[in-house]
Amino acid sequence: MVLPSLAVGRRRRVRRKADLRIAALQTDLERLSQPRPTVGVRLAIRRSAGTALAAIIFGGCCVYGLTLACAVILRAVQDPLAEVEGIPPVVVIAPLLSVVASATFVRFQQFRQSAAVLTVALAIKACAEARSASNTARPMKLTALARCLRDVETAVLKARRTRQTVLRYSHRGAGLREHAGQVVARLREAEARLDTDPSEAFQELARLLMTIAENYTAGRVGALLPASELTGRRSVKDRELIKLSAVILALVGVAIAAPLVGLPEGTLLPVLGGVGLLLLLATFRRRYRDYLDLLPFVQGP
Repeated sequence: MVLPSLAVGRRRRVRRKADLRIAALQTDLERLSQPRPTVGVRLAIRRSAGTALAAIIFGGCCVYGLTLACAVILRAVQDPLAEVEGIPPVVVIAPLLSVVASATFVRFQQFRQSAAVLTVALAIKACAEARSASNTARPMKLTALARCLRDVETAVLKARRTRQTVLRYSHRGAGLREHAGQVVARLREAEARLDTDPSEAFQELARLLMTIAENYTAGRVGALLPASELTGRRSVKDRELIKLSAVILALVGVAIAAPLVGLPEGTLLPVLGGVGLLLLLATFRRRYRDYLDLLPFVQGP
């Protein structure tokens, strides 16, 4: 009786949380003179609320598993002839992590699919707050809006993967990448109007953002914005994966080379943390905080 009661209570809390998010989005849209969100957008918000816990568990398993694998590899590199006594903890922990990750993978995929809508909702909230802010508070609100729009750009560039309507190496990928880059270019053009005509720019951004969310939830990842909005726009390229790969390869190289050059034992993790942080700063600049999870031995600010 206890477990069913807990499940019912959690479902109620999840539904209440989703209702609050939907109501907040509707209020923000009203402040920006935009229509109410469609059914697909509301369903995506409800789905994200119901799958958030499973996504957190899956992410925790992946991060812990990656940290455990790195620790095992580093120990093997530093002392390859070390004798193993008893049953190593990794033999017990690794299968447990695999079972939990497998059980939560589907829910994680569902959350990942609907997370783009939450990103858009946060950007619309930032639009509404910046529009209604006083002259003193508006600079800070505009900065927050710029960060939210960068997150939306990332979501748009990844839409073909997160929406899961196209195979990873499909021949349709090239056209979808081109379209996503044009959508990002259109958003940047609307954002630039904040410096010249802010009153109109807020409404334009809200309209574009909701159009993207509605088409995304409908599976139209190749038509996130109508063609009339994209004519003459030069596509913005997505190089995030290449940059992340370069940072990871550089860290692996440092981890392998450090014992070979006689680095004192116990200093490897601080060195990896410092090198990794410098690489993230050089690669992503002010957005480096978004990637600190790659460095489990560094505490993000």
